[in-house]
Order: sequence, then C-alpha cells, then structure tokens
Amino acid sequence: MMPSAPPVPEPGRPDRPIERPPEPRAEGPERKVPSRASAYLALTKPGITGLILLMAVAGFFAGDPTYPADWLRLAELLVAGALASAGAAALNHWYDRDLDVLMRRTRFRPLPSDRLSAREVLSFGLGITALGWGLAAWWLPLLSFLALASGTLVYVGVYTIWLKRRTRWNIVIGGYAGSAPVLAGCAAAVG
Repeated sequence: MMPSAPPVPEPGRPDRPIERPPEPRAEGPERKVPSRASAYLALTKPGITGLILLMAVAGFFAGDPTYPADWLRLAELLVAGALASAGAAALNHWYDRDLDVLMRRTRFRPLPSDRLSAREVLSFGLGITALGWGLAAWWLPLLSFLALASGTLVYVGVYTIWLKRRTRWNIVIGGYAGSAPVLAGCAAAVG
C-alpha cells in the first residue's frame, strides 16, 4: 500500500492544510446516491441565482413603481435572468474544478465528486447561458439584454477567469456582476 500524499495547503491559507476528498466507497442500500438532476441543479447555485433574481425584481420595480406592473415582462426578465445566472454559475464550476477538489467547502460539488464530467458541465453552462441570452434578446429591451449579458461576462470572464486567482480585490471589481440584474430589471421595466 502506498503512503498517502501529504495534505495540500488551502489556497491563501498555508497554515491550514486540507485533506483530499475520501475515496469513493461501494454503494450500499443504506447510502443514497445523488441523482444527476440534483447534480445539474447544484451547478446553478440556486441560492445565488435566487438572490440575483430578487435584485432583478427590485430593479424592475425601481424602474417603474406604478401599479399594475407589466407582469409578463417581469416573468420574461426572470426566466432569461435565471438561465443566464445559472449558466454563469455552471461555467464557474467548470473553470474552478481544479480548486474545488482541494477545498473542504467545495470538494463535493458535482465535478470534484465525479457526478458529472467536465464536458457535461461546460456544455450545460454554455447551453443555458446562450438560451438565457437568446430569450433576453428576443423578449427584453436592448439595454436589459446588454445588462444581463455583461453581468454574465464579467462574472465568468473578469471575476472567475481573470481576477479570482490573482487578487483579493476580485470581489470588488467583479461586483458589477451582482449589480447587473438591477440594471437589467430597471431597463426591462422602463422599456
């Protein structure tokens, strides 16, 4: 039997080594295997996506506080926004798969735990992002579409790929991605 590898220091915290995920065990009737559907749902980061949608609703009503609201337009914003946000989250999972396997908090995500392949995650992320952008371009005013698309691009391109591994200021600069739904909502309401 080969000796186990020494613990790897947690990124940014050399004083706190972390353990690698345990080896997969044989499945028995007492252990429930997460479904593929739950793995895909986890990729979308439902809590974060829900907060993004809440911000879009706030922007929508800030843009046009009159009653009755254009409920169809709001529904279109929420569908397109949910798809774009969920797609960006999945792309974040795909890009960070090498770090996720090392960190205690993230090592049981769908990619590090081998519930989904990198190709499946990339395809899913690109697919639902494209669908969200397509619906936004079709249903929503141009400015609303541009806010959704730029929020996705900033989150994936600027925050995840460019800054996250380079500087602690990543969240400040990447923070635009969290405010883009407010702009998209306001633009959707104003028309």
